[in-house]
Amino acid sequence: MRLKRAKDPGDQPRRQTIDLFPAFRYSNAFDICVSAAGYNAFHENLLGAIPTIFVPNEAEEMDLQLVRAKYAEVLGLALLLRRDHDRYRIGEVVETMLDDRVRNGIRLRCQRLDRRNGADDIASFVTMAAHMLRTDRLFS
Repeated sequence: MRLKRAKDPGDQPRRQTIDLFPAFRYSNAFDICVSAAGYNAFHENLLGAIPTIFVPNEAEEMDLQLVRAKYAEVLGLALLLRRDHDRYRIGEVVETMLDDRVRNGIRLRCQRLDRRNGADDIASFVTMAAHMLRTDRLFS
């Protein structure tokens, strides 16, 4: 882990930039997380019960991070800020996330998430589908 001082420490005395990978094991050391809603970060933050404000990368070439972030917000698992649409709400959303009741509610809902792997479910589905298909004759 490397800590980088803010450019003007007098301006932001409590701010430090942390360059850390992998960071997940330290995540609960922080009050909140602000993160893109990429596949890994999304699942790590939710399964880690980390109060998160998702700022999805909405570039055309990216996956649908906005859908993930909206899903989390609708279920009360995180908050959502859209970079190009919600700039006027930044202060309000951060203030909301800094409320202990909001963070504790998010943590509690995240801790209740089903942590199944899903591999067994998919394997059963594939097995079932394979048994439905006859391979002893051609399709007509």
